[in-house]
Amino acid sequence: DDMGYEWRDNLEEDGPEYQWLDIRGYNGVREFHLGDDANTGRLEFGWTFPFWNRSFDGGYANSDAWFGFTYAGNGYNINPSNYPTAANNNTRDANMILFNQIDHTAGTDIWFWTNRQDQAIIQWAGNHNRWFELILHSSGYAVMQYGDGMSNSNCGVNLGDGTHGWYFGNNNPTGRAIAFGPADVWG
Repeated sequence: DDMGYEWRDNLEEDGPEYQWLDIRGYNGVREFHLGDDANTGRLEFGWTFPFWNRSFDGGYANSDAWFGFTYAGNGYNINPSNYPTAANNNTRDANMILFNQIDHTAGTDIWFWTNRQDQAIIQWAGNHNRWFELILHSSGYAVMQYGDGMSNSNCGVNLGDGTHGWYFGNNNPTGRAIAFGPADVWG
């Protein structure tokens, strides 16, 4: 884009490699058991994540499978035809890893881990059978990975200015990885 950011997926030759990181056993991992339309409260990285022309040291994981750097609420909706402005005209700094109204019959579990230096991982288990994760690096490189039990759901990333962001579509099968970041992270 005009700010030097780009995205790739693992279907491209130079895209990210799918490599699931199960953080449930990591030292210092935090675990949350949430119902519908709930969030974890603020999660601190211990370092700063550059996100286009902004920087964030934490954010909020929502049970409906999105991560917001500044928004702790629950009302967010993706409108693919108008992206990166959301359907309800919100323009929040957010990463829609798998924006979906998850079946919360069994709830959504979220795990958060950071090494407090240069990496943070947020992992979701929607209804205990749909697995996806977001991996953030201090370079501005971020990877969204889709594990077991996945099906079609909207996915995108939004700077929050109403101009910058991408809608990645809704085809996120098990084994898909989508990465985004500034040009210098692609080596």
